[in-house]
Amino acid sequence: MPTRSTGEYLTLAENILLDKTTFSSDREGRVRQLLKAAEVAASLQPTKGIQYESESERRAFDGFLRTGKFETRDMGAGGGTYPNSAGSALVPVGFRNQVVDQLAPS
Repeated sequence: MPTRSTGEYLTLAENILLDKTTFSSDREGRVRQLLKAAEVAASLQPTKGIQYESESERRAFDGFLRTGKFETRDMGAGGGTYPNSAGSALVPVGFRNQVVDQLAPS
């Protein structure tokens, strides 16, 4: 028996349901079989998975799944990590404040 797609099974079931003749228990059984076959066909279709724009996007999402947090970077121009420093280092947002807090005398 050739394998049908989900849509083909649903179309067959729809045709039985839309037929104007008396609906019998045999026809009901056939519709149930077709709907089950459509469900199975849908579960057997391969999935494409998540399509990422870039490798960095994939890594960021992977990190989110592992930690529950998005890693963000300070990508601003000027005013780097340290006061009066040139350029902008790639560090997590709030990194400078965390360093200052750790270095502050208790």
